[in-house]
Amino acid sequence: MSKSERGLSNYIEEEADKEVSYYSAINVLDAPIDSGCKYFHLVRTSKGLVARCEVQNRILTKSQALLCSKYYNNCPFLLISS
Repeated sequence: MSKSERGLSNYIEEEADKEVSYYSAINVLDAPIDSGCKYFHLVRTSKGLVARCEVQNRILTKSQALLCSKYYNNCPFLLISS
């Protein structure tokens, strides 16, 4: 297993019976993103990685994922969930 394959194995892999709804043009990330938020998760799909917010219970757009990565401490959903 290569180094990049080991790194990708850390992401959540959805079970076959669980369907993730997303629009690849706005949801599939160009590169993995890290966020300090405990509710932020990257999900590996057949088309690439998508970001998921547990508080909102939905897939984030690319721009929302970037905002979550940079400004998660100011997220209103994080404040509500605490």
